[in-house]
Amino acid sequence: MKKLSKLAFLVPVPLILGFILNLIGNKTDNSVMSKIGVGIMSYGTPALMFILVVIGLIFIITGRLGNGGGKDNKPLTDEATPPAPNTDAAPEKAVEEIKSFNGAGAAAEEEAERIEEINSSYGYESKIKLAEYQMDQTANIYKNSSPKDKVLGWLFFGFLMTDFALILVFAFIGILVGALVCFCIFAGTILLSLIIKVILEKTAISARRRKGVEYVTCRGVVKACVLSSMGSSGGARRYSTVRVNSVTYRVIIIVDGREYNTYSKQFYDTGEQLTVSVRKDGKGGVIIENSPNAPENVQ
Repeated sequence: MKKLSKLAFLVPVPLILGFILNLIGNKTDNSVMSKIGVGIMSYGTPALMFILVVIGLIFIITGRLGNGGGKDNKPLTDEATPPAPNTDAAPEKAVEEIKSFNGAGAAAEEEAERIEEINSSYGYESKIKLAEYQMDQTANIYKNSSPKDKVLGWLFFGFLMTDFALILVFAFIGILVGALVCFCIFAGTILLSLIIKVILEKTAISARRRKGVEYVTCRGVVKACVLSSMGSSGGARRYSTVRVNSVTYRVIIIVDGREYNTYSKQFYDTGEQLTVSVRKDGKGGVIIENSPNAPENVQ
């Protein structure tokens, strides 16, 4: 948060610089300098604000604000997790580095405490706590993403930021049709992404199986549990109180060395072992069959 505050101090720089150049130009009858000053004030300020917003978002995503990811679910013991049983899914990643879960549920308790801190605070303080929680979770998502997901994420981020920049450019030069088209692309992309995420979450949470597809029940190990979406209320005004009503998590589970993604309303600790079902052909996600402490007699 302090880094964002420091970046905000740069916003008046083009205003001050442009004003000084304009003032000097008027005093010395230098029309070129005066126009440069006006241009810096008119176009330099929004351009700098856009750049600072992009930098701030990058800092948040990569965890360079605050404690860089904060209170994520850290491993609880130093024991190596036993390898998951075989399925027909092709192995892609080993689980030797994931430490075993000792049943304490410390990360789950910590997660519940953070949400309770938000819901027990009032006014602007609740907004601050919610913002810190969201920034920590965003950094945690990035940290636990695969290299492929990171590349795709940065491409998606770059596309959205470029499109938004074009909206501003077209608006400033008076091409309203171009600005409207870019705005529709920007809003449509975000809306489509939200729809896809909602469908994925509801499908995973409902644990529905596809007809005619064979599933294998086995044991999976939780690699990470990160925020996927959150429902909140309040906060419409600056000092109004905000409350977290529901949280949906993306759970990354490793089965036989392969990573699967699913969604859950329950938070799981790293290293926790769950009974899950995966498609025999290795496609699609994983279905969580039960809560913690998977039985030993699964396939």
